[in-house]
Amino acid sequence: MKNPPAELCKFRKAIEDEFKVHPETKQDYITLAHKINEKLKTLGGRGEYNKAESISEETIYKVWEYRKNNEAIVSPKTLGILARSIDYLSWGDFIEKYKLKSNEIPESFTPELIETVSAFFNPELIDVPHIKKDEEVHIGWSPYKYAILRCIGEYEFAIIEEKNMYNKKGFTFLTTGFHLSPEKKEFSFPDIIFEPFYDDLEDEHWTLSDLTTIPKKYYL
Repeated sequence: MKNPPAELCKFRKAIEDEFKVHPETKQDYITLAHKINEKLKTLGGRGEYNKAESISEETIYKVWEYRKNNEAIVSPKTLGILARSIDYLSWGDFIEKYKLKSNEIPESFTPELIETVSAFFNPELIDVPHIKKDEEVHIGWSPYKYAILRCIGEYEFAIIEEKNMYNKKGFTFLTTGFHLSPEKKEFSFPDIIFEPFYDDLEDEHWTLSDLTTIPKKYYL
């Protein structure tokens, strides 16, 4: 099979999931072809003769590489018919949406990934007093959980881009430094705390020596 393997594997999986058939035997492929054709009938006619599209069992064997030594290239027309059976406009439409999804980062992560990536960032190393106006600061674990901050004044910052943070783009705040929340999250990176100015602490009963008591309003 000379078509792009990653896209085809994802495509086949999408079709299998849609029709709830994960073929292992010849009969499974026949069943899959039947279900696809039943769906295509419901979509109405297409083309010059306004006939419903259909797919042969032999085509299913080819797309799923059921035959040994299968070097055939599946045509875009065939892939388009299959794409429409799972509600895409065409094979190109599927590819475009597949690429968009491939660039998405899940909001939950494995503990192994978190442990590995977390080691590359320590917010306490950010030297806030020496950051100049209009300078940008990258904070967090891009592309998983991060924020890009712009210094808009002395000790003052605005979020100009973020992913999976507590506060969103446009949020502004004053801070003298950053810390990691001690709260452990099994399937997510830790929250980042911004240390407020002393004046902001008036009538609040917590200290930096006990980060577990910090109010959520100081979570970046």
